[in-house]
Amino acid sequence: MSSNNLLRVGIVGAGWAAEGHAFAYDRCVETKIVAICNRTQSTVEKVAKRFQIPNIFSDYQQMLQEDLDIVAITTPAHTHCRIAVDALNAGAHVICEKPMTLNAEEALKMYQVAEQRNLKTAIAFNWRYTPEFIHLRKLINDGYIGEVQEIHAHWLRGLSKEVAVGWFTRLEQGGGFLANGGSHEIDRVRCLLGREPKRVCGKTIHSLKHGYVVPNKDYFLDRLAWKPEKNEPIDTYRTEEITADVGYYFLADFGSTGNDENEIMAVFRSGSARGRGPRSIEVFGSNGSLVLEGNRLLGCPLEKQEFVPIHPPVNSSDLASNQLELLNYLWTEMVEDFIRSIHQSETTVPTFYDGLKGQQVIDAVRLSGQENKWIQLT
Repeated sequence: MSSNNLLRVGIVGAGWAAEGHAFAYDRCVETKIVAICNRTQSTVEKVAKRFQIPNIFSDYQQMLQEDLDIVAITTPAHTHCRIAVDALNAGAHVICEKPMTLNAEEALKMYQVAEQRNLKTAIAFNWRYTPEFIHLRKLINDGYIGEVQEIHAHWLRGLSKEVAVGWFTRLEQGGGFLANGGSHEIDRVRCLLGREPKRVCGKTIHSLKHGYVVPNKDYFLDRLAWKPEKNEPIDTYRTEEITADVGYYFLADFGSTGNDENEIMAVFRSGSARGRGPRSIEVFGSNGSLVLEGNRLLGCPLEKQEFVPIHPPVNSSDLASNQLELLNYLWTEMVEDFIRSIHQSETTVPTFYDGLKGQQVIDAVRLSGQENKWIQLT
């Protein structure tokens, strides 16, 4: 740590996620962003100017020579392992965007290096930090619905038939709904249950076969929002195979620990249909049910037949007026929690261990689809 007691932060990447991390570290009174790295000069200059970051690099190895306390990795997943290991070996604590990496083997390497170096880590599962989710977890822990018996996690979102290709459409770069949206849902279910799944069975959906190479759409959100102009001939664009999934369905058997704990089955689903639907977690217990639908929390005691609203002390709508403001709030809460872990304070920040356990589930779901059977988890 520098002499003025501010933790020196370097950010790798300059896209949408990098802006969220920069917003959070800029708000944090204990940190100072001193460097940012990205291959595209024009992109990184915009972020550096917005957050008054003094040092710009095109090579993260050079940035690591800046005596950094924290490195934030916001690049696509296929780059995470190499950058994280190098940052840890340079002596920095590391916070990494999800998905953690391409596979559990790389995730294990990242986790082991962090343990060997005795450095703190975090994975950006920021949806743990909505006030509704925090209250849902408290209700479950307080026994509001008795023993949890089943849990469903749905994220019904899809892509239009005209998609601009990029890292998100390429499995080899960490793209796809399972690795990106599914990793959040796996983490939230693990967080609620406080235990690990024993086996999984399911598949990923690959109903979208080709996308379009669209010039001058380097920013992730621009690619996601792209649509051809009305009456524009779509065949003017070069096509590229989509190798990543556009949805998933799987069961996760959380079993029991053998210590008088009940067995729990979880259902995960992300529809590959076009359009966008609700994102929800439904928790069914021996004494009732709870549903978190978007940012709305509902409860239904066993003897009742309808769900009624449950109001946490603070709602997401009290904290943000739109989705971007909410995301910035969640990134900030996660960063503050990460800083507490660095100071050895009590924290619930998701670590590389959580990223590893989630990656093991993701790998197992893919293998289950290939082999058409249940896959045991270690």
